[in-house]
Amino acid sequence: MNQLPLVLIGVDFRRAPTRYRAALALSEPARDELVSTLREHGATGLVVLETCNRTEWLVASERPAWVAQLLEAHMIHCWHEAGFTGTTPKPYHYEGEECARHLFRVASGLESFVLGERQIAGQLQRAFESARAAERSCALLNILGSWSGRVVRKLQRRGAHATPSAGVQLLALEAVHEHLDEEALVGVVGMGEIGQRCAELFRQRGHQVECFNRTPIGPGIHGLDDLTKLAGSLDALVLATGAASAWLDVSDLGDQRLLVIDIGSPQQALDNLREATTYLDLDALLVGCRPTSQRRVEALEDEVELGVADFRLSQVRRGLRHVVELNHRTYEELAYSSLPQVIAGHEQMDSRQLEARVRGLLRRYSRAVLRAVEDSEDSA
Repeated sequence: MNQLPLVLIGVDFRRAPTRYRAALALSEPARDELVSTLREHGATGLVVLETCNRTEWLVASERPAWVAQLLEAHMIHCWHEAGFTGTTPKPYHYEGEECARHLFRVASGLESFVLGERQIAGQLQRAFESARAAERSCALLNILGSWSGRVVRKLQRRGAHATPSAGVQLLALEAVHEHLDEEALVGVVGMGEIGQRCAELFRQRGHQVECFNRTPIGPGIHGLDDLTKLAGSLDALVLATGAASAWLDVSDLGDQRLLVIDIGSPQQALDNLREATTYLDLDALLVGCRPTSQRRVEALEDEVELGVADFRLSQVRRGLRHVVELNHRTYEELAYSSLPQVIAGHEQMDSRQLEARVRGLLRRYSRAVLRAVEDSEDSA
């Protein structure tokens, strides 16, 4: 299993600030270009995971150490292109079975700032689906994606996952409660998945919420043009948009100086707004150590290790499948073709001649099985 042809390079909230992680965001053409380069050097697939907490590039390749160097160099190139100078973050690096273990830990929420958060599991599955749809994946990556989904489903059946509210929206809620009171009026900008979860959580906790989106997509959702007009009635503003660059200007809030919580990646607020109001970005929200239950950590880790063991066994079975298939084909050929030829006319043969012919068939069968096993070891 340690020879599993996989390598993963990435940075998360522990390794790199938000601005560095945001600089690694790859456009679709950039992903196609990267996978094309990798395939020229023998790689067979690429999956890109980009969330507010992490950026990871997973590659299937028979040359994992070489690919790891190439991917790390590409990350450093992205940072230099974004204007970062001096010392850059050090990406983490996993190969073989450790790739599977890390991905299962990510899917289960063990690597999240909020222990056991559920959203990352969905984001990881969408990353695998996106790679398949864009024909950047391969059979091994598809299998690994399916197994990460199995691990998550087992966690959910056993109640080991956190509540659905555990995620970056919970950090935003806690920040509002730390700086304001529990009746604060909150605006949420951006009605994608994270924005909708934010609005739902704040309402569940008794807050009145105003929702904004570039395109008013339903009743009760304002356009961004209404933000300046309604800012005066708000106490806090949560930015959950996913624009490629900062866009919210201090003038968008009029004379109101709100608590602004920016959970976008990259940051969504321009410098003049950050300087003029109380501003918290993802890096500020992720500072500190959240209390965790050791019992829950151990439960999640146990499920991850069971998932790794099951995945390892599935790969062994997959590697031996062609051994079984060749064994069956060889048996069919020997039993129904060669054996009748050997025993034809046995009345004219003495017992030694017949035994010698049968032993010859058994040797052919044994050699065929041995070759299949050797081929299986070479391809493992």
